[in-house]
Amino acid sequence: MNNETILFETQENWGGWHAGDTTSIMSRMIATKSGDDTVYTTVYYYPNGIEKTKTVFVNDRLKSIFFVNDTNGNPYNFGGVTNGTGHVKQYDHHGILQYSGNYQNGNKEGWWYRYHFTGEIMDSTLYKDGFDISATDSSRLNVMFGLFRDNVGIRENWYQ
Repeated sequence: MNNETILFETQENWGGWHAGDTTSIMSRMIATKSGDDTVYTTVYYYPNGIEKTKTVFVNDRLKSIFFVNDTNGNPYNFGGVTNGTGHVKQYDHHGILQYSGNYQNGNKEGWWYRYHFTGEIMDSTLYKDGFDISATDSSRLNVMFGLFRDNVGIRENWYQ
């Protein structure tokens, strides 16, 4: 006996993203409850209607990636994730590598790299259990947000 309940189904069209395109589907998602687990199955599409990728998340953690295709429907070598663990490459809708990194137990883990359209690494982020831990260094926060002044601490009021 199947103990699965559909929580919701939704789809988003490209019309909101590309002027004049009101018919082609950008993504479809179905969320189900199976026992104690919430399962999200999502298929993303290119504007031409070709399926780009299909993923499954269980309780907000990546469980598996079934496929990643180019705009003609040819499969990309995206790595693989099985039971929440593996190495992946993420591409934009033009087929240009954007990110690469590892998943462990459904979470991003270790160094993830972001790529320039030329293929060069632009920057990297260190993840632990799905959380970005590379931004916890105060010197990086200072550069990014100007939060520290003379090592006194975080400004309480930006307008003073």
